[in-house]
Amino acid sequence: MASGGPSVASIVSPDKAGFLTKQGGMVKSWKKRWFVLKGNTLYYFVTTSDNEPTGVIDMAGARVSASSRFKHALEITTIDRVYPIAAESAAEMNSWIAALTAAASRRPGSMIYSSSSGALGGGSGVYSGGSGVYGSSGSSGKLGASAKVEQATLFIYGVMCDRCEQRVRSVLAKAAGVQSFDFNAREEMAVVRGKVDVSELVALLEDAGFFPFAA
Repeated sequence: MASGGPSVASIVSPDKAGFLTKQGGMVKSWKKRWFVLKGNTLYYFVTTSDNEPTGVIDMAGARVSASSRFKHALEITTIDRVYPIAAESAAEMNSWIAALTAAASRRPGSMIYSSSSGALGGGSGVYSGGSGVYGSSGSSGKLGASAKVEQATLFIYGVMCDRCEQRVRSVLAKAAGVQSFDFNAREEMAVVRGKVDVSELVALLEDAGFFPFAA
């Protein structure tokens, strides 16, 4: 038990929450847990009404990847250990991978915990699961619709086969303003160059069935 941690009710406006199944560290059994992501921290509880978490994972600098060892599974790798976690579906798994990867890339301190009120407040980094765009400031996490950049890095999840990779490359090649790009399917990362409207590019990739977000 993570002594002194927040209750489920005290975590205000979490970035993501839901039931997932986690494999234990010492005892390799699988147990369903209620996961709550807030800023750089991932809490997990036995129920949705617990007064303190069973465990806490510091996501700052962690590596998040899909796992082929278990169905609909992902792995969180920290300096301390590897956490195998399974979702109910591939879509749910990809959604969690995107949110957790965004959390791992945030600067530490993006979450504020008020010991006097016992409430967790939002910080600077916000992940918007609907748009797939991660912003370092603001409340929506979306880039302005007219904002164009000369270079952008995107993480693109859901690339499961050679045909998927070809579809991503086709979207990037045809997107307005993209002059060149590099796409590493293994790392699920693309670097695009030109006069790029990132929000528009993310929308095109979502329409093609992927789960992108901008780094």
